[in-house]
Amino acid sequence: MSRALRSNNESAGDATVTVLLVEPSRLMRKVLSTVCASRGIATRSRSEVGAALSSIVKNRPTAVLAAFELPGLSGVALIAALKSSPYHRAIPIGLVTSSDSVSQHLSVHRPDTVIRRDDNLSGAVTNFLESFSIGQERALGQKAGGGELKGKILLAEDSTVIQKLLAKMLHVAGADVMLVENGAQAVAAASEQRFDLILMDIEMPEMDGLEAVRVIRSKGISVPVVAATAHDAESFRSEAVGAGFDDVLTKPAERQVLIETCRRHLIKP
Repeated sequence: MSRALRSNNESAGDATVTVLLVEPSRLMRKVLSTVCASRGIATRSRSEVGAALSSIVKNRPTAVLAAFELPGLSGVALIAALKSSPYHRAIPIGLVTSSDSVSQHLSVHRPDTVIRRDDNLSGAVTNFLESFSIGQERALGQKAGGGELKGKILLAEDSTVIQKLLAKMLHVAGADVMLVENGAQAVAAASEQRFDLILMDIEMPEMDGLEAVRVIRSKGISVPVVAATAHDAESFRSEAVGAGFDDVLTKPAERQVLIETCRRHLIKP
């Protein structure tokens, strides 16, 4: 199923803040869309997994709210498809359910949050959106001409926790994000596809970030590459620049620092 989610430059979607509702009930879709509208978020709706996957490939949403109870494949199948795809893993997804035992049905691929169909539904949906700064904050940033990211970013990071955090921040800010887990995968991806920016962790298995950027530069690939490291940025900068990096970002990075660093390198002179 994840193969169907394979992306390319033409299917990156647009920068509009949009939540995809995967929900068969018209009443529930209305409730969810009303909460989203209160934060200035547009919604699209699909009623089953197959149609949802097609919609995600064609117009990548900012986030997904999916019902657990769906005709045919359940919302769990949709979560597995998104989380196993390097092109769509960054999309925040909330699972909406009335079941008390939904956790028993979840595999290694889990939603970012589980939202119960109860009296606190609207509040839980709002908390989900706010946890990823989806909606009003980004819309205000776009109007002011700042904060929005446009471009295709390759993120090379082996830590699942950091990968998840950075990828979702970049995606919600408007970037098209592809994830890889080591330097060898980063070299392969950069050799096969065009990216507007690469964020590269330094300490990774198989091939570290310093070796990976040297190989990328040896292939004549001139895309901006930013080192993401736990080292002090200034003390590490000379070594990083010498290896072929354009900039250094200290982890863990605050959201605004991350977005502004990426935005600076994505803007073409």
